[in-house]
Amino acid sequence: MKSKTSQRYVFKIHTTRLKRCKWNLNLTVNEARKNEELVALMDNQVFRWIDEIYNKGNLNDTYYGLKSCIKKLKKMEATQDNKKESIYVIKNLIKSNFIPTMCVL
Repeated sequence: MKSKTSQRYVFKIHTTRLKRCKWNLNLTVNEARKNEELVALMDNQVFRWIDEIYNKGNLNDTYYGLKSCIKKLKKMEATQDNKKESIYVIKNLIKSNFIPTMCVL
């Protein structure tokens, strides 16, 4: 049985890194993934309120649509095109469930 909530992604940044950047850090989602500064959290009421404030709507439908697409791609033959498509879908999954207004220190 699939869970009712999706994972949400936030930055997890150590204060020492912020201090090195003189408290002015510009970080993209891709950079955060490479630096292991992007973490997944389970969706909860606070995140749904944030979505409501920013008029994002229900992201669970988008999340499960992208997850099923990833599952289908994993079952397909491992061609270069399928790998590129998988990477594209995974990036969209993270981007659609990323909360830019929240950071874990």
